[in-house]
Amino acid sequence: MALIREFADFLVAARQQGAGFTATLTLGRQQNYLMYDDRLRTSSSPVVTDPFIDTFCRRVLQTETLEALDYSDYQGANLIHDLNQPLPEHLAARYDAVIDGGTLEHVFDFPRALQNAMRLVKPGGALYLCTPANNLFGHGFYQFSADLFYRVLGPQNGYRLDKMALVESYFP
Repeated sequence: MALIREFADFLVAARQQGAGFTATLTLGRQQNYLMYDDRLRTSSSPVVTDPFIDTFCRRVLQTETLEALDYSDYQGANLIHDLNQPLPEHLAARYDAVIDGGTLEHVFDFPRALQNAMRLVKPGGALYLCTPANNLFGHGFYQFSADLFYRVLGPQNGYRLDKMALVESYFP
């Protein structure tokens, strides 16, 4: 559950194109892997050096309200919920942006977890997913194909897929 450079660039581009991040939820407390990126390593900016993505969200995406939903409060999440279970009604349609930097592949009931993630987003908001595709053997429960997201995040489910990017991972 982390922010890598390519996902950061993706989020910044969305912001520059008018996407709102005023009320943002992360699935899991997202770690900031920008600090491990050799291209950014010399930076002393809190956007890069903050161990979590809080500073990135507030300063770069202009997030005013930032919350994290996780199974436990181990890393400081303020909303505790098991994504294998139905989403409580009070969380539905509450966020302008929901960011997942790699949580969904770790949830056993993936269809329920994805449905929950989709329900968290306000009408007109956006769901941002960064998840491993094929060939990341041994990471999480699942590996996904792009086709899955093209089919699920479509008009039949109240979504429009604006952009999808495939990035080769630099993590072993």
